[in-house]
Amino acid sequence: MFFDSDDTMRPPHCSRVIDTARSNPQLAIIGWDVDMHLADGSTRRGRFARTSHWTNIFHGGFATQRWCARTELVRKVGAWNPAAMIWNDIELGTRLLNAGGEIACIEGEPSVDVYHTSDSISAQPWLQRLQRMDATAAIIENELPPEKRHWADYKRIIAAGEALRCAPKEPGVEAAARAMYGRALSRAGTFSRRMALRLAFNHIRRFPRGATAILSFFK
Repeated sequence: MFFDSDDTMRPPHCSRVIDTARSNPQLAIIGWDVDMHLADGSTRRGRFARTSHWTNIFHGGFATQRWCARTELVRKVGAWNPAAMIWNDIELGTRLLNAGGEIACIEGEPSVDVYHTSDSISAQPWLQRLQRMDATAAIIENELPPEKRHWADYKRIIAAGEALRCAPKEPGVEAAARAMYGRALSRAGTFSRRMALRLAFNHIRRFPRGATAILSFFK
């Protein structure tokens, strides 16, 4: 298991995972849902990806604290990629899903809590974030099945729109975000994908949620 500084486990968590692993030795990966406590005081359920690249990429389904895997599998896929300076859990999750193997999810009330704060030790300036997101999206794009590789550009335009909403005055952010959006739009191979990118980008610039739902109609 891998946990970040803002993740905590409740007392029964380790025993639940160990019991599941012992009773199901054929499993390659065991996951679980988590409770995410947001900075505004609300709580939202974070879902484990199970077998879905979409859930991994757009809903953090392989977020660091939502799974464990057998050591030999993590080593086989190459473990953490130091070139992925952000979204490294999504990138590793992509390779784990590609590797196959049986996956199970521990059902029931979550036993892991994630606390979102405004002063996270992993926070980065938005311009740096955009540069690193673009680079990691390129890595993920090469790892996805060919019919899903355009999802990397979906991820890029969400990042670009978020940057314009969250840090429009930060030096260099507007130019970098619009350039990322423009490159993604130029690679859209069909009219429907270009429309999806425009709709999602203009939505996420104004509202924090809903862009992924728009894009889900254009998978």
